[in-house]
Amino acid sequence: MSRVETLKCSTCGRGQGERHKATGKAPSIKTMERWISDCGAKATDGCWVEPDGICEHGHQSWILRLGFI
Repeated sequence: MSRVETLKCSTCGRGQGERHKATGKAPSIKTMERWISDCGAKATDGCWVEPDGICEHGHQSWILRLGFI
């Protein structure tokens, strides 16, 4: 019997293909507006990404996750 290894996110522990859980508190609208003016945003695990981006761990930007854009 062979073992299938599932890749896990190093920041939230979710498996590949699962929706990643946020590791921080959701930002305010004012904070997200500031991020957009800075041409970037924090992902739900704290990585810095493009406003509509996803980090290398698979977490969406807060702006994308909350439907701000």
